[in-house]
Amino acid sequence: MLKRSLFLSPLFALALAGCSPHPATGVWVNDDAAADGFERLIVSYEGQAILSVAGDVEKKAERHCFWAGSGAQVIRLICTPAFNAKQEEYYTLAVENGARGRLLQNGSTLAWLDRQSDPPLPKR
Repeated sequence: MLKRSLFLSPLFALALAGCSPHPATGVWVNDDAAADGFERLIVSYEGQAILSVAGDVEKKAERHCFWAGSGAQVIRLICTPAFNAKQEEYYTLAVENGARGRLLQNGSTLAWLDRQSDPPLPKR
């Protein structure tokens, strides 16, 4: 019996670790949105995100995104601007130290974001 529990304990721990949310989930805010253009990124648990942009009316429109983890601290986003549903934009969010994120496009840093909170729970 002891051998069995010793064998199952690590498997149980691995199962729990596999169920934890990605570090990129949460509400990310840019304190310098006037300079960078990106105000907020909300990354939900179920693979969706909303990217808000500061600026004129057309550019300010939200981007509705789908995301997938591409590393332990990195997600890739495919976004569609509300003003043009046929256009796709690609972004990367790299999490650093759990509370700071770098928003990139084509390898260039667009904005530094600070994690404010966990994402809103899914609506049922």
